Amino acid sequence: DFATLSLSLRLPFSLQGSKLSELAQELSRPGEFPSFGKKHLEPLFKRLSPAIKLPKWSELTEEYFVFQFNPGDPFPEISDLLQNHSPWLASLLRLEASPLAAEEIEESIKQKLQYSPTDLLVVDWAAAVLIDSDCEETLQTIQFANLQLLRYRYLDDLLDTELANSAKWARWPTPFSRLLGEGPNQRVRELGALNIEATNLFERTGNVFKLLGDMYLSRTYRLLATRFHLPAWEGSIRRNLEVIEDVYRVVADQAAALRAQILEIIIIGLIAVELFLALWR
Repeated sequence: DFATLSLSLRLPFSLQGSKLSELAQELSRPGEFPSFGKKHLEPLFKRLSPAIKLPKWSELTEEYFVFQFNPGDPFPEISDLLQNHSPWLASLLRLEASPLAAEEIEESIKQKLQYSPTDLLVVDWAAAVLIDSDCEETLQTIQFANLQLLRYRYLDDLLDTELANSAKWARWPTPFSRLLGEGPNQRVRELGALNIEATNLFERTGNVFKLLGDMYLSRTYRLLATRFHLPAWEGSIRRNLEVIEDVYRVVADQAAALRAQILEIIIIGLIAVELFLALWR
């Protein structure tokens, strides 16, 4: 079992467009925000640790930036922004102050959504631009999708480690070492539990916005899921689970077959000894 925790930092700004692009580039530098978050959240984890079975702190983080603007003056109209200021918009989305190629600009602003003529949401992998004054639920949806991406990354890393371990089990040095304990069978049971947890995670996250009945938030989530490649992450996790489980099942079946062969040899040996003793008498 694992849990994720989200920390939101809201920083007001008043900058010209070019200076804001420079700020976006500065935000792309790794280290500052994760270290700040860990500094404030790790004490909370230590307080909760006595209530957690086998507590473990992961260093994995996922940062995401949202540039939120209120519509109206001095901000340009949405149509003008998309048509005449798309390079600047792309610089915020890609956290780049230097000019981008036309193809890169087009790709960065491709995932966008409008509810009214005065609002706009454009999402990319590292950042989003949100033009809206009443946007708390939209920000929460972005936060939720980012948390889901982090959980998928954690699961994927966990399964990568397990895949390496399964390869070690498959390369046992001698046949007799396969008789040791219930290792493969225990692994299969643990993977079954992890498979159930992952399936529940996929179902819960997929159904959350269906229950809300808010079409705009559902479309926002689907937009983010597409940009974060969440379906691809889910497919990768499912495939890794299947591969690892198949490896452990093969190893467990080989161990069971080897034990059965040894038992047969022992039984045949006992029968031979009994026949020999009967003839000797």
